[in-house]
Amino acid sequence: MAEEYDFKDGLPKVAKPKFNGIVVWMLLLLPLGLIAGTVVGVYRYWNQEEVLANRASKQINQQEVKQILNNYGSFFGDRDYARPDGRKALSLVAKNLAGELQSNNSSLLSYNDRGQYEAEGVQWKTFWADARGTNSDEVFFVVTSYDGRQGLRHSAKMALMITVAKSLAAANLDYTLRFVFVPVERSLGEQRAWVEKYCLKTSEENKGMFFLAHGKKVEADAVREDSWKVTDGDVSWAQEILKGTRVMNFGAAALHHGVLAEGVEYTETDVIRVESAAKGLRQLLFLVMGGDR
Repeated sequence: MAEEYDFKDGLPKVAKPKFNGIVVWMLLLLPLGLIAGTVVGVYRYWNQEEVLANRASKQINQQEVKQILNNYGSFFGDRDYARPDGRKALSLVAKNLAGELQSNNSSLLSYNDRGQYEAEGVQWKTFWADARGTNSDEVFFVVTSYDGRQGLRHSAKMALMITVAKSLAAANLDYTLRFVFVPVERSLGEQRAWVEKYCLKTSEENKGMFFLAHGKKVEADAVREDSWKVTDGDVSWAQEILKGTRVMNFGAAALHHGVLAEGVEYTETDVIRVESAAKGLRQLLFLVMGGDR
């Protein structure tokens, strides 16, 4: 086939190349993708500290807080060993508590004793649940009682204990956090002796104890503002912990918060207050116990 020549310059005519549209768009979009990826990477890098700092306070479930407050604030009624209806309420609470701590949705390891406390011919059990740490035989205790009247104090203590325990169940902790529910509220000294006798193995080391909703006489003088404060026991030891210091020596102290004030009726508006208190307690325990921050 004879070649065709351009009339103007006498050179052979060459077919113009055809461009592939898909390839062109890919070449245009590639730099945009690289830029977007870089921006996301930089954002994640600078945002990492904030994410890690807030991780400890994001896992408290408000709906769960509300449900527990409703149950213990009104549904179960007064938990009182002296009256038949009070003992019935205590029995319901004990069964419910055992179920809460053994939930399939939680990584907590739950335990109970054989019923070491006797009242009105009934043996009442102590329940506890562990958020296991790397050094599992070193144990820090958080303690409250599951008896009590209707109202904010005795429903808030249960909501705080249960939600914080569940939220820390899978945390990476240096040692074990043990959440203990004793059958009756006593003085701090009596409660400490009870926990050491029935909730601590001979192979375990006691790292310290916090008691919630214990010691009404001391708490009566405490302010009702919504912040965690020390009201009894080894005060200087506990105050260092509240500052975020990792205190390695043993101590025992009672903690007070505005939601644990005596004689206050529970209302729906208290859910946010208790949720905030739970986040504060969780963050405190998370950091002091060597959480994965």
